[in-house]
Amino acid sequence: MTRFIGKSLINAVVLIALAGLFPKMVYVDNLLSAIVVGIILTFLSTTLTPILQFFLLCH
Repeated sequence: MTRFIGKSLINAVVLIALAGLFPKMVYVDNLLSAIVVGIILTFLSTTLTPILQFFLLCH
């Protein structure tokens, strides 16, 4: 669980950094929205990666 939280926070920080580097492409309203998006990205990465690996190995 702590690994998930750590990855989510890293994703949120990267999202904020990308918003600073590319202000016209990435917009972050506040810190809470960055954290929520970080959690969503981490969840998708955690769930989709094994599923895609399974289907690629079964091909």
